[in-house]
Amino acid sequence: MMSLEQYRSQHPEVVLSTAAGSWRLRRSGADGPALVMLPGCHGTADVYYKVAAALGRHVDVVTLTPPKSDDLQQLVSDLAVIFDVLKLHGAALYGSSLGGYLAQLFAIRYKGRVRKLFLGNTFRDPSPLQERWPKPSEFTKLPAADLMAGVVAKARALPVQTQAEADLKRTLLTLLGTDQTADALKSRFLAGILAKSLPRVPLPENSVAIIDSDDDGIIPLKPRTDLRTIYRSSPRLSVPGGGHFPFLLKGEQVAAFIERTAFAV
Repeated sequence: MMSLEQYRSQHPEVVLSTAAGSWRLRRSGADGPALVMLPGCHGTADVYYKVAAALGRHVDVVTLTPPKSDDLQQLVSDLAVIFDVLKLHGAALYGSSLGGYLAQLFAIRYKGRVRKLFLGNTFRDPSPLQERWPKPSEFTKLPAADLMAGVVAKARALPVQTQAEADLKRTLLTLLGTDQTADALKSRFLAGILAKSLPRVPLPENSVAIIDSDDDGIIPLKPRTDLRTIYRSSPRLSVPGGGHFPFLLKGEQVAAFIERTAFAV
């Protein structure tokens, strides 16, 4: 399996400026169908390096890190501009956690631009998560450095019993506070705090796929069950031991599911 450092060296980062700010992307450039991947709150789109490396030889994998912004509607508009700039037509779209929420927003507004939607460890109704968080007026007063310190401390405390767990921990600690600034992390959390419940995405059931894990320690059971119920007839991959980051802990399994669900001939 390719390392994060090898993936980065083989796929130089490109910056695209939009109304919300600068998006950072890496692209495999394969002569094949496109897969766009949006990260959650923790780290950058480099968290997808295992899946991108596994699929990137025959799928045009684009990993996109959004700019520092809590305006999800503007990010959706910017994402449409990026699709135009990169000439992405009928791409598959994968979003995890807050990235999965953003992917749903995009598919609701631009349903004709998404051929397959992958919702990974995410939510449609943010209220069960928001019950755990401070009110927006309180959260905005929280120093970004303190928020980052708390997130980094949790990453440092992650158990390591397998190579995959070591890779997860090393990847998060590489990205948090360096590639992802404290201000960027705070903006992602604030976006989630301000988010509203979404309707069902207007795509056929077989054009939506769910990826989740029963041991997800970040997304509560209620929003995971809600998503499974809304898309009960859609393909679903439940990843034992995947936690909140199955694309890192079980990258080959996630990549295989994406390939056979979206790109099988």
